[in-house]
Amino acid sequence: MTERDLDERLRSWYRDTVGEDESAPLELRDSLAAISVATPVRSRPVLNRRHLTLLAAAAILVVGGGMAAGAELLRQTALVAPERSDAVVIAASPISSVNATPTPTPTPTPTPDPLAALGPGFSWSGATSTRRIAPYGETATLLRDGRVLVADACGTGAELFDAGADSFSPTGSSTGRRGYGTTTLLRDGRVLFAGGVECPNAEDDGIWASAELYDPATRTFTATGSMSVPREFHTSTLLADGRVLIAGGHSGAEAVAMGGVTLASVQTAETSASTLSSAEIFDPASGTFSRTGSMTTFRDRHTATLLKDGRVLLIGGGGEAYASSTSAEVYDPVTGRFTATGAMRTGRWLHTATLLPDGRVLVVGGRSPNDSVYDSAEVFDPTSERFRAVGTMAEGRQQHTATLLDDGRVLITGGFWSDGQKWRVLSSAEMYNPGSRTFRTIGSIGTPREEHMAILLPDARVVIIGGSDVGEGGAVSVGSVVIYKP
Repeated sequence: MTERDLDERLRSWYRDTVGEDESAPLELRDSLAAISVATPVRSRPVLNRRHLTLLAAAAILVVGGGMAAGAELLRQTALVAPERSDAVVIAASPISSVNATPTPTPTPTPTPDPLAALGPGFSWSGATSTRRIAPYGETATLLRDGRVLVADACGTGAELFDAGADSFSPTGSSTGRRGYGTTTLLRDGRVLFAGGVECPNAEDDGIWASAELYDPATRTFTATGSMSVPREFHTSTLLADGRVLIAGGHSGAEAVAMGGVTLASVQTAETSASTLSSAEIFDPASGTFSRTGSMTTFRDRHTATLLKDGRVLLIGGGGEAYASSTSAEVYDPVTGRFTATGAMRTGRWLHTATLLPDGRVLVVGGRSPNDSVYDSAEVFDPTSERFRAVGTMAEGRQQHTATLLDDGRVLITGGFWSDGQKWRVLSSAEMYNPGSRTFRTIGSIGTPREEHMAILLPDARVVIIGGSDVGEGGAVSVGSVVIYKP
């Protein structure tokens, strides 16, 4: 979900709850006028989904005596619920004037039904998370022993999921909170955590240049070298020689005044000027980062896929303040240079890119420049360095998953759909067949999820973990686990 999606939801919520013609009380207008305009604002569309109902209650713009919720003008950070449950609901009561009749709090989104119907091959796991923080925006990394390391984004908690025992167990805590950083499994079995944003505490806010390593043998996190610049929404790709390519992302804070009024917020304006084209290499042997060549253009929320010949394909990217990119390029680790390839047929961001067994790359879904979500897909041929359109999905998706199965098919699950006017979080799943170049609907994963993880296990099953759903009452972090057996 992006800022524009959120703005649409806030306005709809306000119309339904308060009414189109309701005026802002004098006390509220005076209070807003006194708020400092020097507070930095960070436009982070994915993080803002967690803040839906607090934004609806607190992000108020006074326009000609009327009161309207505007996500692109005012933003407020929500606090993570302190107690862990299968679904953590983040909600707040609407603002009301003095002596006015209080408006009821919207009904929270219900806890996901563990008995919700599942498609063929899908089954519920009985595992329960051990973490005490809302499992929202977390990362999941398959370790060498087959367990999955799950780490919080807006917390320091981490745990191990054992598919054989169908259980979670706690492990060490990270050195910092890393929302929208990256995790990469190294050849020696350790996991590199790089960059990300400190969240959700506004006073501690900042984008990290630092990195740390998780050692599964000791179950501990330790600091390692830092990147040359802070990054979030970047990519991190393990190269054939064991080094790691870090590319692009968003960096730094800019002070922005929105319409002369801002609320205290951890948000930073995200524009093309704050999006990076630089790249660097992490060397696990020395624990240090070093600069390499720069990309041909700036990118964030793009994808980076290791090709069979050792090069890395980087495609797309985009943001709220600039158009999504159709461009693509390849990185050669031998020369340290990026070279442009043929362009995609459409500009995409928040898409997926999956390496197929024949060496081609399947690009699925993503967001368009006009705020709709693509149902289209295309394939990149590394020999010709050109893209070709393939089949169309049953519905558009962004922030979904695309997992290569052992038989060469690709499992597509969940995500977010919008046509620019309406929206919904998806529980559907589809299968891509590279032989016929077509997609086929295969049922439901039970609970709607976006920005979740789907990890192929050594036994050929797929574990689907985390993600979020959004309802009228707020953002729900999905704590249930689903297993898919082909």
